[in-house]
This record gives sequence, structure tokens and C-alpha cells, in this order.
Amino acid sequence: MLVGERALLAILNAKAESAGREVMAVDPRNTSRKCPACGHTAKENRPAQDKFHCTVCGHDAHADTVGALNVLRAGPARREARPAKREATPFRGWRSNKPPYSSCMAGLGRLVRLSGTPVAPTGVTVLEPQTVAATWRVVLNDEEQYSIWRNDRELPAGWRAEGTVGSREQCLARIQEVWTDLRPASLRRRMAGQGA
Repeated sequence: MLVGERALLAILNAKAESAGREVMAVDPRNTSRKCPACGHTAKENRPAQDKFHCTVCGHDAHADTVGALNVLRAGPARREARPAKREATPFRGWRSNKPPYSSCMAGLGRLVRLSGTPVAPTGVTVLEPQTVAATWRVVLNDEEQYSIWRNDRELPAGWRAEGTVGSREQCLARIQEVWTDLRPASLRRRMAGQGA
């Protein structure tokens, strides 16, 4: 795995988490061969690289669209099928044997760990939150730019706690209240110096 790919996966996970969403790896097998209309799966459904035509119901579409629809639908189905305590966590190590799901989302072979099981997802579905019961905190950086961060997570480098802790909505309301000038602090200082 390339460093850039790991960074991309880390960013994807962090952005989804900060939005109260979940990144779900799904099994990519036959996603471009399964008909999204009737569910029929066959190699013959793909008469050409970019074409999809269901041999049972006659549904026609671009093969990439069919694959994307099936990946999108597989995430919620997988979430409903797993035990309630299972949570997605970042991949923290390598495993030499082949993971249970293999693929390459957008050509990248990234690994994530779902409840201790490494997975290489082709399809990654970002799911809406079922319940976001996490506690959040308002954070800011040296440029006095605000954001929110999960209270149970270590702060990223360059960020410090502002003092407000609560629900996501409470923290966002606090940011809207205090962050009235969106310019970075260095720019505000520079502009104030030019005006003097």
C-alpha cells in the first residue's frame, strides 16, 4: 500500500466520522454483473466492457453505474446483517493471507479493519448515521480556525480544545457564534498592519 493511499483512506475515514457517518467496505464481487432491477447475476449481463444488459428483465445501463448502485446498496445491507456491537476501525497492521474481501476502489487497494478483520474494499459505501450519540468538542488551530472533533479521540497535531463539549449540534452552534471572521489569524494581522 502506498503512503498516499493510506493518507487518502485516513482522510476518508476522518471526514466520514466527523460528519457522523460510517465508511463500510463491501464485497465487490459481481457488482457490475448483478442487475439492480431484478437481482439476476450472470456474466452474460455484461456484453461489453462499458455495457450492462440484463438477460432476464432487459434492464440496460452503463456497467459502471450498475456497479456503483450495487456497491451503494451493499453497505446498508451489510450493516444490518452484522452484530450490533461491530464497529469500523482503521486498519492497524498487515496480514499475509488474502483478506475475505478483495478489490480496488478507484484502482486503490486499501485496507480497513472491520471489527478486527482486515478487508480490502473495492466498494466503499459511506453510510448515514443510525444514531450519533458521540460527544464532540470545539477545537481551533493556531490560525484561529474552528472545527469539531470527537471528544473520545486524541486531538490532531496543531489543534487545541476551545472548551465547549456537547452534542454535534451544540458544538456547531458554538462555532457559528464565535467564528465570525473566517479569515486565518495571520491574514487578519497582516491586513490590520497594512491598514495602520
